[in-house]
Amino acid sequence: MRLLTLALVLAVWLAVAASAAAAPKTTPCPTFRVLHDNPRAGYDAGTYDMQVWGNLTCKQAVTVFQKYLSNPRSLPRGWKPDPMQSAFTKAKAGFSLSRVRKPTTPNPNGSVANCPTFRVVGPDPQAGFAAGIYQLQVWGTTTCSEAASVFKAYLSNPTSGLPTGWTPIASPPGFRNGTSGFTVFQP
Repeated sequence: MRLLTLALVLAVWLAVAASAAAAPKTTPCPTFRVLHDNPRAGYDAGTYDMQVWGNLTCKQAVTVFQKYLSNPRSLPRGWKPDPMQSAFTKAKAGFSLSRVRKPTTPNPNGSVANCPTFRVVGPDPQAGFAAGIYQLQVWGTTTCSEAASVFKAYLSNPTSGLPTGWTPIASPPGFRNGTSGFTVFQP
């Protein structure tokens, strides 16, 4: 009985550690502009938000991304692209990109903007979002990168993963922080 209890405690601890590791702390970088459509690399011309994590600086991430745009097969050693997540990783460091879109609908709390799509890969049934593609629509002062970060934190730990000030909204599904927030829907 004692061995079973110890095994259960260890399993819970490993699950908590794994969920914490699944959502690394990100740092936003200045926006990055792709000047020309680049079908080989999979990026259209436009402005992109960039976030880094691990021991990577924004300047290092820009250098890696510029090399990728010039030749998608010539990433520096150890770097791997993840086109589905629009991210690049190397060990425990990496960066992600999301296209900046113009606001689509006015809102008294600011503006509403549709963010790039977000893929849920390994959902927690408690989170209430099945695997698939979702659209995040931000409003107020929430940015697309902030919404993606909050949504990732929630998916990693639905009971206590939301950053301070954020609360879930039942209908339409979304998250609020004061007069700003975002909704989540399938396109």
